[in-house]
Amino acid sequence: MPYRISRTKAGLLLLLALGLVAGCVRNAPFRTLAGPCQTPGCTNASIEVTAVPGKPGAEYLLGAVEFDDQGLVLDRRQMEALFDRLAAESRTQDLCMVVFVHGWKHNADPSDDDVKSFRKLLAGLAVAEQGRQPHRKVFGIYAGWRGQVIDGPDLLADLSFWDRKAAAGRVAQGSIRELLARARAMRDRIDHTSWSGASVPLDAPLPPGKDWRSTRLLTIGHSFGGLIVFDALAQAMTDRASQSLEAGRLGSTAESDKAIASYGDLVVIVNPAVEATAFEPLHQLMQGRDARTLARNQNPVLIQVTSSADQATGTAFPLGRWFNVITESFVDRNERSEASKAIGHWAPFWTHDLTRDPEAPAADAYVAKVQAARPEDLSAQECAQRAAFETQWRQDGYLRPGWSRRYSAGALLSHRQQSGLDPNVPFWMVHADKSVIADHGDIQEPVFVDFIRQLYDELLPEAVECGAGGPERGGLAGEVKR
Repeated sequence: MPYRISRTKAGLLLLLALGLVAGCVRNAPFRTLAGPCQTPGCTNASIEVTAVPGKPGAEYLLGAVEFDDQGLVLDRRQMEALFDRLAAESRTQDLCMVVFVHGWKHNADPSDDDVKSFRKLLAGLAVAEQGRQPHRKVFGIYAGWRGQVIDGPDLLADLSFWDRKAAAGRVAQGSIRELLARARAMRDRIDHTSWSGASVPLDAPLPPGKDWRSTRLLTIGHSFGGLIVFDALAQAMTDRASQSLEAGRLGSTAESDKAIASYGDLVVIVNPAVEATAFEPLHQLMQGRDARTLARNQNPVLIQVTSSADQATGTAFPLGRWFNVITESFVDRNERSEASKAIGHWAPFWTHDLTRDPEAPAADAYVAKVQAARPEDLSAQECAQRAAFETQWRQDGYLRPGWSRRYSAGALLSHRQQSGLDPNVPFWMVHADKSVIADHGDIQEPVFVDFIRQLYDELLPEAVECGAGGPERGGLAGEVKR
């Protein structure tokens, strides 16, 4: 009687065969030259200097720092070259620093799709800065790790989920904390200095005739990169939320005590592969808080955006968590369910909805419009949008429930009145429609990229961006800084 192989065994043999033909991605730097490259066409430098096509004078820098599977820096020279160049650039102008931590199945290869998406965001920021006087130097910081370990069929690469999730956890505990801390320290040091070079203590008034410097820092994490960013910064965010809460409990009414400071200016995590239970402590800290217990013009501190069409965190993540959950103890079924789901798919957390305005122009038409327009005209249009929003939705420095805002490329952000949280709470859990983010890896659509760019722009002082006479810090929420 002939031997018959089961379907299960056949599948295992197929995966084994695929493993034999697939290769492993090296545990070594892609950027083998620490610093910029002077050779035309060079692709292995850790610092890129890029001119924006069609926009004379607009350029950005991109510096990469790579980490190994234990979370340690692969080449120490990359880290030092990055901060040496940041320091040099900061001597003549303010900086717009953007840190990006990529996700699963990606790395620091110059041709990687996440690198390409990051370049799009940096190019948009560089063009926006052209419309400002004085404008900032846009400097991107790309944190690379082994998000991709298998160079082969997608089916086989999918099996790296558990291994790469564990690796992301190690990276979050490693030298990336130094990278994030040094970027924030540089931003804070520059930002607490006047243009005359005088260092002014935090919260002290600026001497007469002096001008503040204004360098910014945005931190973004995607997929397992969102896990890395959240794990690395969760304690800092919890500390600041707790300080605000206890200041109110002890009777303080000072705006500076009620404010919840961000890490830098803003942290954004997109389709993060993070268990919902990891955010529960911060969620509980915000329950019961109302506008009176928060500072006027409070900036968002953390914005989490997950697409409803993200199958990786919506379907694959719960399956991957199943192996862990069956060995863990829970107080009830609700807690077990929360531990099984990714943070962006836990409906009780949702505070905002992100959709695409059906009347918005097609993406190509919007890109063409931006390329043809003068940066200063685009800046003026966005200032008008911002002023209209402030007039309609903010009263005495506080946002009203149910607010909504349309962004330039057509993104429409709306506060969920049914969320149970005050609209001024600075931790936003955004549920995105597939028209804005089509799937797990789709983070380079113009509507979404421009939404992040404009949201970040609006953290700037209104007096600088949209004419004098506005609040000290404006936008969707103004940071109480000095």
